[in-house]
Amino acid sequence: MTYLDLINAIKSLGLQCAYRKFKEPTSPPFAVVLEDDNDDLYADNTNYKKITDCSIEYYNTIKHPPTEEAIEGKLKELGLSYGKRETDIEKEDMIQIVYEIQLI
Repeated sequence: MTYLDLINAIKSLGLQCAYRKFKEPTSPPFAVVLEDDNDDLYADNTNYKKITDCSIEYYNTIKHPPTEEAIEGKLKELGLSYGKRETDIEKEDMIQIVYEIQLI
């Protein structure tokens, strides 16, 4: 799976989704996908297995459990385990929920 597959999976939920940022201002709810780091497995002086640490950042003006459940259900459907954290962005009057996953 690639970050593009992940973006398409989030879009299939009816959410606007882009890599890193949108080209035009976008009203919430929306999500962005980021490739954060590389955590490859190495063996015999070569990259044995590619592992990419990614984040899905979901933004909304309200706490909306049905959308969070839809995102989490999609991640489970794709076989992706995740960590989750929530932040209040007071300056923007938005809530950010970050799902941290690994793409193998």
